[in-house]
Amino acid sequence: MAAVEIRELVVRRKGKTVLNRFDLAVPDGSVTGLLGPSGSGKTTLLRVLVGAQRITSGTATVLGKPAGHSTLRGDIGYTTQSA
Repeated sequence: MAAVEIRELVVRRKGKTVLNRFDLAVPDGSVTGLLGPSGSGKTTLLRVLVGAQRITSGTATVLGKPAGHSTLRGDIGYTTQSA
């Protein structure tokens, strides 16, 4: 099972497409980093995974459950750079 699985994810914010048909699979037990320039969608992707960002279309699962599912709150952590 993949720890994180994203298929055809589309996220639009303020009329702009931030993630367009994004696919990702992070194997269980792996360590993965996100690198990219400002505005490339790194924070948006993390917000999707914790359920703080509404997705336009596609799917995102974390530990086999829909991203943001209430039972994941004790299993994942998320801290922003600034409050």
